[in-house]
Amino acid sequence: IVGMALSAPLVGLTQTQSNFEGAELDDVIAKFTDPDFDGLGALDQIIVPPMFRYRFKLTVTGSMSPISARRREAITSWAKANRNPDFAELFTHEVQIQRVNGNLWLPWQRSLVDPFRSELSRGGTMSVRVLFIGAIQREFMFVSIGYQQL
Repeated sequence: IVGMALSAPLVGLTQTQSNFEGAELDDVIAKFTDPDFDGLGALDQIIVPPMFRYRFKLTVTGSMSPISARRREAITSWAKANRNPDFAELFTHEVQIQRVNGNLWLPWQRSLVDPFRSELSRGGTMSVRVLFIGAIQREFMFVSIGYQQL
């Protein structure tokens, strides 16, 4: 298992599998989709508390890139709202995830970049532990804080 413990005040979020609800990514998105979601403006952002922790089985394409400015801004807003402004600095890259409904980019913690490059640069399946942090520009935002290649 590759991962990094979070710093205060999110210290209660440990890396054990039992602290993350096993779920399907699309089911979680459906759970949080509200009829008003489509009515949000393109620049609106939704920030949720740090209590939504999931363990997803995901297929990655192997593609990784520096994190987009938009996602970095969303993580920074979330971190400030949760009184942990340094949290955003942990995320430097994003990994492309394959989905039936179109690929998505998942922000990836700096400590996970090198292990990912050596283990999954050609793609593959993994169990990934994420925090659901909200949505920006009508896109649900999750951040990876650990993974295990399957």
